[in-house]
Amino acid sequence: MTYRICAIAPFCPTIPLLLAMSLALSAQTPRVVSVDEKRLGEYAGAYQSGPDAFLYLQLWSEFTGKNELVEFDESGDVRTLYPTDRDQFLAGPGAAVPTPIESRIEFQRDGTGKIVSLTWRRRDGAVPQVNGRRWADSRDHKP
Repeated sequence: MTYRICAIAPFCPTIPLLLAMSLALSAQTPRVVSVDEKRLGEYAGAYQSGPDAFLYLQLWSEFTGKNELVEFDESGDVRTLYPTDRDQFLAGPGAAVPTPIESRIEFQRDGTGKIVSLTWRRRDGAVPQVNGRRWADSRDHKP
Protein backbone atom coordinates (compact mmCIF):
# COMPACT_ATOMS: atom_id res chain seq x y z
CA MET A 1 0.00 0.00 0.00
CA THR A 2 1.34 3.42 -0.95
CA TYR A 3 0.42 6.67 0.80
CA ARG A 4 0.75 10.04 -0.76
CA ILE A 5 1.95 12.82 1.54
CA CYS A 6 1.91 15.62 -0.98
CA ALA A 7 -1.61 16.67 0.00
CA ILE A 8 -0.33 17.72 3.43
CA ALA A 9 3.02 19.10 2.26
CA PRO A 10 1.69 22.57 1.33
CA PHE A 11 0.47 23.00 4.92
CA CYS A 12 3.71 21.89 6.60
CA PRO A 13 5.10 25.46 6.94
CA THR A 14 1.80 26.46 8.54
CA ILE A 15 1.96 23.87 11.34
CA PRO A 16 4.78 25.60 13.29
CA LEU A 17 2.96 28.92 12.92
CA LEU A 18 -0.27 27.44 14.29
CA LEU A 19 1.62 25.84 17.16
CA ALA A 20 3.31 29.17 18.00
CA MET A 21 -0.05 30.98 17.91
CA SER A 22 -1.58 28.37 20.19
CA LEU A 23 1.28 28.72 22.69
CA ALA A 24 1.01 32.52 22.60
CA LEU A 25 -2.72 32.37 23.31
CA SER A 26 -2.24 29.93 26.18
CA ALA A 27 0.43 32.24 27.67
CA GLN A 28 -2.12 35.09 27.56
CA THR A 29 -4.89 33.04 29.16
CA PRO A 30 -5.08 34.03 32.82
CA ARG A 31 -4.90 31.38 35.50
CA VAL A 32 -8.12 32.19 37.31
CA VAL A 33 -8.77 30.73 40.73
CA SER A 34 -12.18 29.97 42.14
CA VAL A 35 -13.32 32.39 44.83
CA ASP A 36 -16.63 32.05 46.63
CA GLU A 37 -19.11 34.88 46.35
CA LYS A 38 -18.79 35.95 49.99
CA ARG A 39 -15.04 36.39 49.70
CA LEU A 40 -15.41 38.15 46.33
CA GLY A 41 -17.83 40.56 48.00
CA GLU A 42 -15.04 41.71 50.35
CA TYR A 43 -13.52 43.66 47.44
CA ALA A 44 -16.72 45.48 46.45
CA GLY A 45 -16.82 49.20 47.22
CA ALA A 46 -15.73 52.62 45.99
CA TYR A 47 -12.04 53.42 45.64
CA GLN A 48 -10.80 56.98 45.24
CA SER A 49 -8.24 57.09 42.43
CA GLY A 50 -7.76 60.87 42.24
CA PRO A 51 -9.05 64.13 43.70
CA ASP A 52 -12.40 63.74 41.95
CA ALA A 53 -12.10 60.25 40.44
CA PHE A 54 -13.45 56.95 41.70
CA LEU A 55 -13.46 53.28 40.70
CA TYR A 56 -16.51 51.28 41.71
CA LEU A 57 -16.30 47.53 42.26
CA GLN A 58 -19.40 45.42 42.68
CA LEU A 59 -20.65 41.90 42.16
CA TRP A 60 -22.58 41.67 38.93
CA SER A 61 -24.10 38.72 37.07
CA GLU A 62 -25.19 40.44 33.84
CA PHE A 63 -22.39 39.04 31.69
CA THR A 64 -22.14 35.38 32.66
CA GLY A 65 -25.17 34.63 34.82
CA LYS A 66 -23.00 34.28 37.95
CA ASN A 67 -21.75 37.00 40.24
CA GLU A 68 -18.33 38.30 39.25
CA LEU A 69 -16.35 41.28 40.50
CA VAL A 70 -16.83 44.07 37.97
CA GLU A 71 -15.20 47.51 37.84
CA PHE A 72 -16.99 50.63 36.64
CA ASP A 73 -15.31 53.98 36.39
CA GLU A 74 -16.47 57.47 35.56
CA SER A 75 -15.22 57.23 31.96
CA GLY A 76 -17.82 54.53 31.31
CA ASP A 77 -15.36 51.64 31.10
CA VAL A 78 -16.56 48.33 32.52
CA ARG A 79 -14.20 45.45 33.23
CA THR A 80 -14.47 42.08 34.91
CA LEU A 81 -11.76 41.33 37.47
CA TYR A 82 -10.52 37.74 37.46
CA PRO A 83 -8.96 36.46 40.71
CA THR A 84 -5.53 34.85 40.40
CA ASP A 85 -4.61 34.68 44.09
CA ARG A 86 -5.68 36.23 47.37
CA ASP A 87 -5.96 39.99 46.81
CA GLN A 88 -4.67 39.72 43.21
CA PHE A 89 -6.72 40.04 40.04
CA LEU A 90 -6.33 40.42 36.29
CA ALA A 91 -8.51 42.43 33.92
CA GLY A 92 -8.82 42.32 30.17
CA PRO A 93 -9.90 45.04 27.77
CA GLY A 94 -13.59 44.95 28.65
CA ALA A 95 -16.43 43.32 30.51
CA ALA A 96 -16.30 39.50 30.46
CA VAL A 97 -13.21 39.66 28.19
CA PRO A 98 -10.18 38.30 30.08
CA THR A 99 -7.64 38.43 27.24
CA PRO A 100 -5.45 40.05 26.31
CA ILE A 101 -4.51 40.86 29.88
CA GLU A 102 -4.40 44.64 30.21
CA SER A 103 -4.23 45.21 33.94
CA ARG A 104 -3.08 43.67 37.18
CA ILE A 105 -4.87 44.71 40.33
CA GLU A 106 -3.65 44.15 43.86
CA PHE A 107 -5.54 44.95 47.04
CA GLN A 108 -3.86 46.02 50.27
CA ARG A 109 -5.13 45.22 53.76
CA ASP A 110 -4.53 46.85 57.11
CA GLY A 111 -3.33 45.05 60.24
CA THR A 112 -6.85 43.79 60.98
CA GLY A 113 -7.27 42.26 57.52
CA LYS A 114 -9.64 44.92 56.19
CA ILE A 115 -9.14 45.96 52.57
CA VAL A 116 -8.01 49.60 52.56
CA SER A 117 -6.73 50.28 49.03
CA LEU A 118 -5.91 48.88 45.63
CA THR A 119 -3.12 49.29 43.11
CA TRP A 120 -4.14 49.08 39.44
CA ARG A 121 -1.28 48.64 36.97
CA ARG A 122 -1.84 48.86 33.23
CA ARG A 123 0.35 46.53 31.23
CA ASP A 124 0.83 48.90 28.30
CA GLY A 125 1.71 51.87 30.50
CA ALA A 126 -0.87 54.00 28.62
CA VAL A 127 -2.55 54.98 31.87
CA PRO A 128 -0.45 55.67 34.95
CA GLN A 129 -0.66 53.26 37.83
CA VAL A 130 -3.66 53.97 40.06
CA ASN A 131 -3.33 53.78 43.81
CA GLY A 132 -6.88 53.92 45.05
CA ARG A 133 -7.83 54.44 48.68
CA ARG A 134 -10.96 52.59 49.70
CA TRP A 135 -13.63 55.20 50.21
CA ALA A 136 -16.61 53.01 51.03
CA ASP A 137 -17.27 49.36 51.60
CA SER A 138 -20.38 48.24 49.71
CA ARG A 139 -21.43 46.30 52.80
CA ASP A 140 -21.79 49.64 54.61
CA HIS A 141 -24.74 50.54 52.35
CA LYS A 142 -27.08 47.57 52.56
CA PRO A 143 -30.75 48.44 52.08
